[in-house]
Amino acid sequence: MSINDLVNEAFNGQNDEKYIKDLNEGEHVVQSTQYQHTAEDTLKVFKNPEEYIIPEELPACKMLWDRGIETYMCGNYDDTEYHGRWIGIGWSSLSEDNKRIFDDLIKKDNRYSFGHWYKITVPFGENAAEELCSLVEPLQYQDTKRFLSGADFLDSYKKQGGEFYIADDGSIHHNYNPKLANATLEEALINTGKKSLYDPILDRVYEDKIFMDWHNNFVEHKSKKSKNGIMMHIMKMVLKQLKNYNEYKQKKI
Repeated sequence: MSINDLVNEAFNGQNDEKYIKDLNEGEHVVQSTQYQHTAEDTLKVFKNPEEYIIPEELPACKMLWDRGIETYMCGNYDDTEYHGRWIGIGWSSLSEDNKRIFDDLIKKDNRYSFGHWYKITVPFGENAAEELCSLVEPLQYQDTKRFLSGADFLDSYKKQGGEFYIADDGSIHHNYNPKLANATLEEALINTGKKSLYDPILDRVYEDKIFMDWHNNFVEHKSKKSKNGIMMHIMKMVLKQLKNYNEYKQKKI
């Protein structure tokens, strides 16, 4: 989906200048809980984005999700702290490559920043949605981190219903449940409804189908990029051979 399509979809076809101007100048009065949320898990937001994310920021969020990048928090119409439209990206959700890209962008462009999380910010204005999308463009597609290995998933499953205990650091944990001591991975997947989320080749149990889709999207993009790279290499080789052949013909003449 193009940036224009994402923007039009976010504004529900009401993407006229006055409507956007009113929104960006804070004249849009929210009469419900819509957009009035603190930080939420990406999965919860992803399943109902219009409840959490204002139209100016939703297209860029969708671009980030399409790249397998999780958003952490966004600005809303009551936001007076940042003086612009902004999207926060969880530091731990970024791949090492994207962290390097983001760190480099911070040095060159003050619309990129890092505090408690990575953030992109643009001024209020009619083109805020498009500008935020343009800031997402340099970031690469990446694989999701939302999965457990089969062994870790089974270990977690065996602790379901186990007694609580408090570790020395004050954190709360589960002991193993004796009733599940002999459980197999197959049983754990079936009983938790996650059999379809297990990839036996990669030995991954995804948290949700959304994250499995993110992985598949990453693989598909990587495959296309690889094929394009091979085609470019072949084209260069062909052109080089043609050039050599033409030079050879010229010498013979």
